Amino acid sequence: MKKIIAAAVGLSLALLSSAAFAEGPKVGVVVKIGGIPWFNAMEAG
Repeated sequence: MKKIIAAAVGLSLALLSSAAFAEGPKVGVVVKIGGIPWFNAMEAG
């Protein structure tokens, strides 16, 4: 029983520590190309 509890505690600590060292959000860039209907509709509103 102690082994199961120790494994659960170790796993939870590993998961929590990975969240602490996570990178920030990544930003994607989409170039607006004229003549594509979707971009034309977004420009018109």
